[in-house]
Amino acid sequence: MKTLVLLSHPNYANSRVNKALFSTASSIGGDISVRHIEAVYGLDTSKIDAKTEQALIEGVDRVVLQFLLYWFYSPAMLKAYIDAVFTRGWAYGSTGTALIGKELQLVVTAGAGEAEYSPQGSVKSSIEQILLGFHSTATYCGMVFNKIKFIGGALNMSDEELTLACDEYKTLLTDSE
Repeated sequence: MKTLVLLSHPNYANSRVNKALFSTASSIGGDISVRHIEAVYGLDTSKIDAKTEQALIEGVDRVVLQFLLYWFYSPAMLKAYIDAVFTRGWAYGSTGTALIGKELQLVVTAGAGEAEYSPQGSVKSSIEQILLGFHSTATYCGMVFNKIKFIGGALNMSDEELTLACDEYKTLLTDSE
């Protein structure tokens, strides 16, 4: 399955977990291509080249959005990316058929542990509830929304846990090839 991994992380240089996950995705090759939005466009949302990004997405079967949970949503550049790229007439509307049938996969990291993202945890909401907008976007555009891959505890993750997370990510990316 041809897959495009889009990473969004405004402080990638200081990221341990997302850096390791992105490195894992980058090392696979073959039908897995990767792109770090901030590395391409910096933090300037006006620089996002919608036509280039649309062409990249048109050439794949699955789009993976990898990002850290940033105030209960994605980083600003990923939101701006979706706003710029998922346009009427391309992604939705009577002539917007480019995304129909493509899979959307979220791979989300958070500093707090996974147990905090539940009705009983400190956040009082599940990760699915928090990221419902992505599900709505995918279904509105005719995409298949895959189960969210959530990796909590990034701030205190051991080397062994990180290795396991990277192995699981590699499996997620390669199992349906």
